[in-house]
Amino acid sequence: MIAVLWLVFVAYWLVSSRDTKATVGGRGAGTGLRILALVAILIGVRGGVSGPHVNESATINDALDVIGVALAAAGIGFAIWARHQLGRNWGMPGAIKEDAELITGGPYRLVRHPIYTGVLLAMLGSALADGRTYLLLFVAFGIYFVYSAMNEEKTMAAEFPAQYEQYREHTKMLLPYVL
Repeated sequence: MIAVLWLVFVAYWLVSSRDTKATVGGRGAGTGLRILALVAILIGVRGGVSGPHVNESATINDALDVIGVALAAAGIGFAIWARHQLGRNWGMPGAIKEDAELITGGPYRLVRHPIYTGVLLAMLGSALADGRTYLLLFVAFGIYFVYSAMNEEKTMAAEFPAQYEQYREHTKMLLPYVL
């Protein structure tokens, strides 16, 4: 089930990335990051189906599987909702879009970087259900997402000086009410 969820995520991303506004500047990560992210997710999909958990109790394994699949589905759903909310404004991290708009509705009213939040939640759920490969991806992507979010904050503050500062004051970066 985890593999199916990630394949839905990748398919949605590929299809929805075709109709975006032109990139006019910034430090967009480009095609290399897209390929790296896709490869990492596919490694997780392939590596995650390698076997059972270390726990010996089937009841604990079953509960972890159910919780993991639920978290992965919720995370992927949250990321897709955020991507949909961005619409044509979506771009690679750090990219500046033509006629950019500051999106603060939908999942963006809960956190400033809901795509990152959703992907991390999905990886955490995948780790619970399918194993350590996703835990390694969770840590690696977590570090990258925090770094990327901090850089994106600078770009957004420059692009929308008054609006973004007010938005930052009322909305957490990655975890509602926490971080």
